[in-house]
Amino acid sequence: MRRQVAAVPVGLLVLPSGCSLFDARTSTGAQPSPTATETPTTAPAPSPAGYADGGITNATAARNGHLQGVLATGNVSLGYNATIRDPNGTRTVTVLQFVPPGEPRALTDTVVAAGGSRGSGAVRRTRFYANGAQYVREQRAGTTYGSIDGELPPAAFAGRQHVDPALTKVRCDSIERVERDGETLFRLRMSAIGDPGALLSDRLSAEDVTGGNVALTVGPEGVIRSLRYRATVEADGRTGNYGVPFAVAGIDRTPVERPEWARER
Repeated sequence: MRRQVAAVPVGLLVLPSGCSLFDARTSTGAQPSPTATETPTTAPAPSPAGYADGGITNATAARNGHLQGVLATGNVSLGYNATIRDPNGTRTVTVLQFVPPGEPRALTDTVVAAGGSRGSGAVRRTRFYANGAQYVREQRAGTTYGSIDGELPPAAFAGRQHVDPALTKVRCDSIERVERDGETLFRLRMSAIGDPGALLSDRLSAEDVTGGNVALTVGPEGVIRSLRYRATVEADGRTGNYGVPFAVAGIDRTPVERPEWARER
């Protein structure tokens, strides 16, 4: 019989400030690609569906372009990284996803850590999804294992819960084309975060945000390669700083293998 364990949102990822999402060997054994160089370009490369020189023109088309682009890859790595600093200390959550979208399996690695006046601690949960089940390893003071019945479709691992708010809840201030490794990318800069609760935390309202911006980079096929939220928040007499980057990397270079511990028990 499978032991039941509590589930957390599959897409959540936070890394400590100053760390790269893919700056070390991943848990699948895949090596990150070398840092690419970028140069501005004025070449009239066509914009992905849903985008134009004025910014985002059709959020639905942009959303579908990202989803279809991710699902068309052989495999991919996704990471979401958020750091919250306030007078009580620093909180981070780290999640990496490794997904072959054409197959019903995925691996996610989540680390939640906190430190400051309210104490410190960390927990790591690693999940492997395959054959209608989620196998879970939790490392806290010790290590426990469990599993949950229920299959998730490949679309659940495309990071839409992170990119959707940026496509629908902010205003684009500028867009530029840049060249990276021979392909044209589209970089959008945005402000006027109309719904910070969707981007940062359900507890926030627009009145709480005193400053912030969003930067988004889109590939020619419509995949959102990177997304970064930054915000300064005044709430309950305290000032907090939010940093939330999301990235897609390792396209067609991220094989997913079943961990030894993810077996029927």
